Amino acid sequence: MRSKGAANPLKYSRALGYYSMEYLLRTLRNLGPIFDYDYDRMIIALSVTMGNIQHLVNSPERLAPYADLTTVIPAELQRPVTRLAITRATGLPRETVRRKVAGLIEAGVLLQDERGGVRLSPGLLNQGAFFTAVEQNDADVRRLARLIAPLIKD
Repeated sequence: MRSKGAANPLKYSRALGYYSMEYLLRTLRNLGPIFDYDYDRMIIALSVTMGNIQHLVNSPERLAPYADLTTVIPAELQRPVTRLAITRATGLPRETVRRKVAGLIEAGVLLQDERGGVRLSPGLLNQGAFFTAVEQNDADVRRLARLIAPLIKD
C-alpha cells in the first residue's frame, strides 16, 4: 500500500497505454493495404527504414538537412541493415525474414545495398500510397502527442 504523500508513477498508465495502442492500431490500419495486410513484411520494412537512419535521428545536426521527408537521404548516408539485424530487431524467424526481404526487394520496397544488407528504396516515402501513409502518420503522431501531453507533464 502506498502512503498518501508518495507519487504514483502508475497514475496515468492506463490512459498512456490506451493512447499508445490506439496509435499502433492506427498505424497498422494505415499501412495494412500497402503491404497487403502482411504484417511481417510491414514490420520488416519499418525495421529497415529505422535502421537505415537511426544514426542520423540520434544526431540532430546531421539530420537537419534531411528533416523534411521530401528530401531523400543519399545512399551513402544510409546504413544498410542485415537480415540478422532485422531478425534480432523484430523477433521474427530468420527464414521468415530472408523470404520476406526477398519479396520486398522484388516489390521494389527495399534495395540490396552494395555494402551488404538492405535499405529502403530511395524516394519511396514520397510516392503514391506511401506518401499518403506518411501524411496520415504525421497527423496520427501529432494527435498522440496532443493526447499524452497533459498526462506526462510534471
